[in-house]
Amino acid sequence: MKSSLQFKLGQRLNLSPQLRQAIDLLLLPALELQQKIQTVLECNPLLELDEESSEILESFENENLHDPNFYYNNRPTTSNQFDTKTAKTASPHTLKDHLLWQMQLTSLTEKDKAIATIIIDSINEDAYLENSLEEIHLSLQNDRELKNVDLAEIQTVLNHIQQFEPLSVDARNLGESQKTEYIVPDVIVRNKNKQLVVKLYMDLIPKLKINSNYAYLTMGAGAQDTQYLSNQFKEARWFLKCLERRHEMLLKISSCIVDQQLMFFEEGEKSLKPLNLQDIADKVELHKSSVSRILANKYIDTPKGLFALKYFLGNAVETTSGGKYTAKAIQAIIKQMITEEKATKPFSDHRIVGLLLEKGIKITRRTVTKYREVMGIPSSLERKRS
Repeated sequence: MKSSLQFKLGQRLNLSPQLRQAIDLLLLPALELQQKIQTVLECNPLLELDEESSEILESFENENLHDPNFYYNNRPTTSNQFDTKTAKTASPHTLKDHLLWQMQLTSLTEKDKAIATIIIDSINEDAYLENSLEEIHLSLQNDRELKNVDLAEIQTVLNHIQQFEPLSVDARNLGESQKTEYIVPDVIVRNKNKQLVVKLYMDLIPKLKINSNYAYLTMGAGAQDTQYLSNQFKEARWFLKCLERRHEMLLKISSCIVDQQLMFFEEGEKSLKPLNLQDIADKVELHKSSVSRILANKYIDTPKGLFALKYFLGNAVETTSGGKYTAKAIQAIIKQMITEEKATKPFSDHRIVGLLLEKGIKITRRTVTKYREVMGIPSSLERKRS
């Protein structure tokens, strides 16, 4: 009886090649999916490029909103920053443009933005930081408004830049050139007529169709050839079905996330709502494991910047007022407090605990310290200016 049960369990875990392929496709981000499609295209003669539908994505002003790849959120945004100009400039052409664009969307002070601009100017198109912080600090001595900036403040600004996408700068040795990494989005969000539009980014994804010539040949081929072509036809049809299913699930889940986090796109990180895999699974009527696979290694390009889809997930932190915040939202609130503090009398972590409590957020001083360090913000002693 026991061995029989183990055998049955073993059978359940032995996935068919077709099911394994379907699951693997869910996991692939845009670049890897492109490579996978190219490999399948080269191996299966029953597949060919669909040249008629492989045009490059046009600007959103000319998009047809009835396209099945669209999700149209009919709840209006109220923020002035979500206008047509934002949509037009949301895809900068160079790395520096992309970083500067994201910088303008942050809550940095004008002085910190000036410092950030100088740091970004030191990053070349090969994605290397060419100058050390000491060299950048020295260059500021000739600037009347920035000559009193110290190294700690420059590092704080650099820490903000390190949170930008598509960079992932290793800050363990700031004196060396630091390699950065490019990322391609899987989903794009734009504002159209004060409403958020979600669409899959399909520029890199080849569109395929069944090769009708080969399909026709199956009827006149010999038995051996017929069997081979028949198998290839079944595999081609299954692959196209899996691709379509992947795209449908990715759009559905991404649209759900955008809908749940609308306030983030208006007010920023401080308004991120608690959201977990099960919440999304319940809303889109999919299994939690499928949602997890779809979110893995996927990125979404929004008017607020480029983010991992998993960035929008976070568990709730209960408050004394009964409200719920995510850890990211609390970090954003702490960051705003520090941004608005007096330079001559910065808030200690203990004082921040008190200010948060006034908002109904009860966390320990140790947690405040951890959040501050995660954001790369120096202690109050290091932030103090005479």
